[in-house]
Amino acid sequence: MLGQHVIAPGKSATLTINYKTYKFPGKFDKQVYIETSLPEQAKQTINIHGFVDAMPMGELEVAPRKIVVKGLIKGKETLVPIHVKNVGNDILTLTNIISKKHKTVLYDAAIKGTIVLTPGESRIIELPLTPTKAGRFLDFFMLHATDGRNVYDNGYKAVVVGQVAE
Repeated sequence: MLGQHVIAPGKSATLTINYKTYKFPGKFDKQVYIETSLPEQAKQTINIHGFVDAMPMGELEVAPRKIVVKGLIKGKETLVPIHVKNVGNDILTLTNIISKKHKTVLYDAAIKGTIVLTPGESRIIELPLTPTKAGRFLDFFMLHATDGRNVYDNGYKAVVVGQVAE
């Protein structure tokens, strides 16, 4: 029986196997197990080998990934330039940028509009940063996109460091 079908002796049936690759290209090697009621063929293994071509998607790059900000002053807003680029082969749509440490939204597409980057396009986004204490500054800016190959649920992380004066 295959699903709800009985296969007569000497006959065959077509089995369709769908392998969902999500957005991960490259080689794959999977196994599918088929169980039957025949003792001599109780369990059969089908090996599936192949290569998944990358589907067209945007891919985010922030350069440099570690951003050193100079001239930070406690309580004073500084605009931090973030250089973003789409190194993928389809559009990339940035939706928001969030300070992970301070849990603040630095860029909100619902208010300012989405940032759409075509393949190869670069842009500098200035983000407001207001340090709350003097000393060493460290934060993670999490960039979110709806269609980025390398932008996951938590976002794409850029590190922001600096020294904050009184």
